[in-house]
Amino acid sequence: MTTIVRGPRPPELEQWLEHRRRSGADRLDEVWDGRYVVAPDPHSNHGAVQLELAPLLKEAATRRGLLPVLTFNLGGPGDYRIPDAGLIPGPTGI
Repeated sequence: MTTIVRGPRPPELEQWLEHRRRSGADRLDEVWDGRYVVAPDPHSNHGAVQLELAPLLKEAATRRGLLPVLTFNLGGPGDYRIPDAGLIPGPTGI
């Protein structure tokens, strides 16, 4: 489902977003080209797949001098994503 709000956000929407911020539920919210995007948390199957892949990716990444990480901010203030995982330049052996 997609909902787009044009113009100023209604007070009810601002209150809901503020509640998400206060409770930490906005942890995976993203901004795509200036548009605020709220997505549901992933299904538990998603986490099971991550656990299966993590050891394989860590070994391959470490050999290449990369650091495997789970969710992280990618981008800048007006356009950022929060990928499920990634390989970034960093220390090895963690």
